[in-house]
Amino acid sequence: MRGPAMLAAVTLAVALGLGGLAQAQELDETGTKPIKTFEDILEEQKAKKRDKGRLGLHFGLLGPSSLLDLQVSYGAHEVIDVLLSIGFTAGGEERVGNTIVGGPADYSAFTAALRGRLVPWAWPKGSATHGPTFELGFGMTGFSFNGSGEDNVKNTYTYGTGGSLPAILAGVGYTFRTKAGLRVNASAGWTQYFGTLKLPKVDAGSDMHPDDVAAIQALLDEEALKVDDSWPYVEFAIGWVF
Repeated sequence: MRGPAMLAAVTLAVALGLGGLAQAQELDETGTKPIKTFEDILEEQKAKKRDKGRLGLHFGLLGPSSLLDLQVSYGAHEVIDVLLSIGFTAGGEERVGNTIVGGPADYSAFTAALRGRLVPWAWPKGSATHGPTFELGFGMTGFSFNGSGEDNVKNTYTYGTGGSLPAILAGVGYTFRTKAGLRVNASAGWTQYFGTLKLPKVDAGSDMHPDDVAAIQALLDEEALKVDDSWPYVEFAIGWVF
């Protein structure tokens, strides 16, 4: 009885397996329940690990406290990129002052930031993927602000301050990624600074009237305090991972 019983069990198992396969194939043909092949599963796993361990180089516009920035990325996890960015921005005013005393003022800022970017979902689009991103990071910005000018009788003054302030940043965005390595990312976020720059005294000659010195001091202090304001950013970056 042992032989026939075993044969019956094997026959039943084969029949059930064939029946299940036939049913699955039937569902697949109707489009209601497609079967994933072994190659499909391997491709999905490759897609999840596509950026893990890969280094990238990216160029950004209008990033955190930056007009231009350079980014180096590393795929630390299937859904997490770590980015080190170094950015620069500059600007100024043609004249800061009143009708009696004034002159140009300019500023510059260098920002180094370490960011973690999460890509929790990625939807296929041909040979590429796309999906939302979430990022969080911290950084340090070195500021410089300088002004100089004169009064109506050519008495001159100078003003200068600078320093470094820490910041945290957070943002959300969207990314498009190809299998070959192209990376396009757009994000919007906020940079929050902690602390403020020191406000120096105007260096003016003894011939300048004290009221004029006080007036230009107040105006330059006001402009200097704007340099380290916390600001939103809307960044566009394009690059390649290797």
